[in-house]
Amino acid sequence: MAVPAETPFDVTAIAVRKYEQFTELDGVGKDAAAIVELLCQLGGVASAQPASETRDKASVERQLNEWWGRRERPSSILLWLGHGQANAAGAALACYDTRNPITVNGLLSQTMAAHLKYDWNRREATDDAWAVVIVEACGSGIFINQVASEVMSTMPRRLWLIGVSGTAASYVGRLRTALETAIGRLTTNQEIVPLSGLVEELDQLLVDFEFLPHNPRRVELRYRPPLQAAICAPLDIYAQLVEFLATTPADERNHFFPKAQAAEQGEFGSFFVGRRDERTAICAWLQSAEHGMLVVTGRPGSGKSSMLGNLLLRSNPRWRAVLDHAHLTEPDPEPLTPPDDIFDAAVHLALLDTGQVVRRLAESLGESLPDHDQGWSESDVDALVERLARRRFTVLVDGLDEAIDAVAVASTVLRRLAELPNGRLVIGTRPSSEDAVDEAPKPVTDLLDALAGPPSTILELRRDPDAIGHYMRRRLAAAQATSRFPVSDADIERLSSLVRNLGADKDFLFARLVVHEVMARPTLLREAALVDLIAGDHRSVFRAAVNRLASSMPAAVPLLTALALARGRGMPRSERIWATAARGLNGGEPILDADIDRLLERAAPYILVDAESGFAVYRLAHQTYKTIFSSER
Repeated sequence: MAVPAETPFDVTAIAVRKYEQFTELDGVGKDAAAIVELLCQLGGVASAQPASETRDKASVERQLNEWWGRRERPSSILLWLGHGQANAAGAALACYDTRNPITVNGLLSQTMAAHLKYDWNRREATDDAWAVVIVEACGSGIFINQVASEVMSTMPRRLWLIGVSGTAASYVGRLRTALETAIGRLTTNQEIVPLSGLVEELDQLLVDFEFLPHNPRRVELRYRPPLQAAICAPLDIYAQLVEFLATTPADERNHFFPKAQAAEQGEFGSFFVGRRDERTAICAWLQSAEHGMLVVTGRPGSGKSSMLGNLLLRSNPRWRAVLDHAHLTEPDPEPLTPPDDIFDAAVHLALLDTGQVVRRLAESLGESLPDHDQGWSESDVDALVERLARRRFTVLVDGLDEAIDAVAVASTVLRRLAELPNGRLVIGTRPSSEDAVDEAPKPVTDLLDALAGPPSTILELRRDPDAIGHYMRRRLAAAQATSRFPVSDADIERLSSLVRNLGADKDFLFARLVVHEVMARPTLLREAALVDLIAGDHRSVFRAAVNRLASSMPAAVPLLTALALARGRGMPRSERIWATAARGLNGGEPILDADIDRLLERAAPYILVDAESGFAVYRLAHQTYKTIFSSER
């Protein structure tokens, strides 16, 4: 059984900067403060630090006594940064007043072991209390091995001993950088961070790293990112959204995201263009319709989610002001602005079954349903309908075609809610559950048929070549302005015109993929291959991307194949689950976390980040990509 993730833990840092006989470590205090702050993002609570900068042996001993004598938070991380020494005589850590040799006059491994024994005596009565000791000092690997042998007689449990600098001859300050990298890899969708997985990741990042677990139990830390917002989006859009949200006040984020976090995010900010007539029609419907549904439909890639996501953003007056102030969008004229705070909830239905849809809707609308052991019960729909019949509500529902058993969701859940006299639904969906990217439209329209019944309006998004060309120009110009894309204005205009004019089947998704490929390979602008790329379809662009990635990253294909084979909402990166699956597809060749870092950066539009059971999960952004891997590899 895992230790409860929400349990806070103590963080005690001992950073020795000044010494009577040894070189002063100028950066050690800043390193310690930064590490403590990072650990606090994982549920840590910093303990009070001694007022004096001079950390002599007596003051260090007092702080260690306070550490193991703590009562409020049984679990803890003890951090030591400073000078140390290890040789044939033993290993020890230096305090301010330590004389040479450190191995004789410093804080000995036996002393640290004695404090750990006291700590275990206190923790033993608490089943879920754990302790981690991290030492970054020269010879720390030998030091913690000696500590481990000293504490074996008491057989402490749930204890991790970690030495960062191993046998290095000096303090090098690498723990801070490694921990920043590890936590920087977490997305806003990650709630749970297994301690064992974090330690393994640090082991990869640090060349000289020693860790000794003693009878460990699974410990789950609670990640508390500076930006708390679960986002379901392809990684390039995720990065844009997170970058923007990081610049906004926390209260603005917290006001908006309780409604928006369940909606998949399409094109964001300045990159959303066009659809003026369609947005005017939606705003008019929201102003006048008493009940029923407005169904926004169109071919895959036509920009349904992008338009609905933009509509949701602009329905919030605070966010509308933030977007306009940041010059991310041009202020809309009145007909294009939805009524303020019009949506009571926004829910994305991708990979949800009927029962999950009902419960997600109830949760988003603040309604409770009866508890039962069944995965799905028609009585849940009855209960939700009964509760919502007493109130007015307007809900944005996107991704119906991606739901499990979408036809049943449409006919047994959404249609019943839209029949309520005070209920309104705005629904985003493809016409058919069989529609797919790069395939001819299916003659059946089973999803639209399943929604038929209550007063409804069907709004079809058709190709908009002018908006697509404008969209490409804005994306390329934004990249050009940041010096990330060495391209002329003439090149931008040529590429935008090519995509706009080559074929009647090009859409916003295709344009976004082409932009990414050209930015990844700027030489394409001077090659005949550019016309071939634009003359192709989504599949051919994806194949070109896979070939580009495979040519420079041997790990790319097994990592993408693992995502193609993933079930549920996707593949977790945590605890190296994704890396382990890819290794099995790579002939046993190791897959490093750095390989995943590179893939997520270079294949951002093709990989979607989502959340499941407290973990960030990844999957290929479209079923078409999965089909390519399953049929061609």
